[in-house]
Amino acid sequence: MFIIAVIPKFGAMLLLIKIMHLFFAVFIKLEFFFSFCAAASILFGSISALYQVRLKRFLAYSSISNFGYILLTLSFWPGILSTVFATQYLFIYILLLIGLFGLLLNLRQYGSFANINTISELGVLSQHRQPLA
Repeated sequence: MFIIAVIPKFGAMLLLIKIMHLFFAVFIKLEFFFSFCAAASILFGSISALYQVRLKRFLAYSSISNFGYILLTLSFWPGILSTVFATQYLFIYILLLIGLFGLLLNLRQYGSFANINTISELGVLSQHRQPLA
């Protein structure tokens, strides 16, 4: 599950950075378009994540907004500095996902937490397994 969640985002970001470096002159002219796409991605992902109760959909919408943050970084500072910032943010995001999926896999060891589907089911975790919460 982790590989399915992380590898496409990482590959898409590296492809976007590579295209940005190859077609730098075109990318500068489309800076407003990329900024608009980033802002729309952040708004859509954040607002949609607010109304989700299912954990998988929540993670999907939060990844949309996080990809928007990375795209916003690339659109405001086109160049080497933006790729450094975007790559650092991407690695921090991947570490966050590793920790989250590690927690969810650790919860499968316990019988009552084997099938956590909603966010409200994670709230019960603090009552039964405080170290994991």
